[in-house]
Amino acid sequence: MNLAEATEVCERWFAHLDRQRERAKRAAELARMARDGQAAKERAQRLLREMDAVTRTVYDAANLEPAVKFLLKLARHSSGNGEGQ
Repeated sequence: MNLAEATEVCERWFAHLDRQRERAKRAAELARMARDGQAAKERAQRLLREMDAVTRTVYDAANLEPAVKFLLKLARHSSGNGEGQ
């Protein structure tokens, strides 16, 4: 792994976290909406199902650990601390 690859892996991970955060906010909004009566509840449930159908993504983190280890090693080396502390 090199610096460009490690950086790309981490940037994809952060983008994934941003999408998850936005999805959680939207789900909370729909939950509040669902408490406003039966019609609102049915609409919120429908919107949540639609959101789930569109946003069902799983992040493949197979390269995340190697990327983070590479960046930590690089950071330790560049800080002048060859002992990795």
